[in-house]
Amino acid sequence: MALTEYEVGTGAASLRTLGYNLATTRGWEHWPGKRGRDLELPGMDGALYLPNKPYAPGRLSLALFVLPVDPATGAVTTSPEEHIQANLETLFGLLHSTDLISVKRSVDGGTTQREALVEPIDAIPVDSLGAVARGLVARFVIPGVWWRVLPQVTGAGASVNPGGSAPVHDAVYTLSGTDVEVSNPLNGERIKVNGGGTTVVDCAARTVKQGGSDWRANFERDTNRWMVLEPGVTNNLSVTGGTVSIDYYTKTAV
Repeated sequence: MALTEYEVGTGAASLRTLGYNLATTRGWEHWPGKRGRDLELPGMDGALYLPNKPYAPGRLSLALFVLPVDPATGAVTTSPEEHIQANLETLFGLLHSTDLISVKRSVDGGTTQREALVEPIDAIPVDSLGAVARGLVARFVIPGVWWRVLPQVTGAGASVNPGGSAPVHDAVYTLSGTDVEVSNPLNGERIKVNGGGTTVVDCAARTVKQGGSDWRANFERDTNRWMVLEPGVTNNLSVTGGTVSIDYYTKTAV
């Protein structure tokens, strides 16, 4: 569990930028758990280990403190309680959005930024300092499980080390050639596009397109996962029938 500073917002805009007047945005990250169980057989002590269990969504809790300032001017006015209430209502409205919210945090002294796209679950008021500030705890889940390191890496080749500490399960592979097949010896996963041309395989969106048209009828894969890159090691992908170009984000657990 880590304690750090966050910026919360939608897209490129943060709550601070939008004028929601957060005195602080501090939070707690929770390591994602795994789903599924090992195989328990009758008469067997313990269980039979089953590898490659999928991960549950990540979780994040943020403590947010709202100041009594006018969001239009940033100045404290003669009606602090009124502005606290207005800012809280705006903040609640955003946190109960039906869209994913971008949460960003800086690491390495601010030289690196990490981002998670989160789904708001609830927001609970926790304290009040009268006309000084009012706080709440907002809780989120991270459907994509992991944090991603900004910016995105584009145009990587068949030999790629994504770094990080978490698997890259949402890379975009561009396959060019005829009957192009790509396999990863580290995890035994394989994808193949039958026929010729340039095909874009988006592992996050679960789409296979060629020239904007659905191409899944010509697509093969061997596992339920869509071509995962393993973290912190060089993935020497085997490519036959053409070339592959990879766009991805380095992933971290926290």
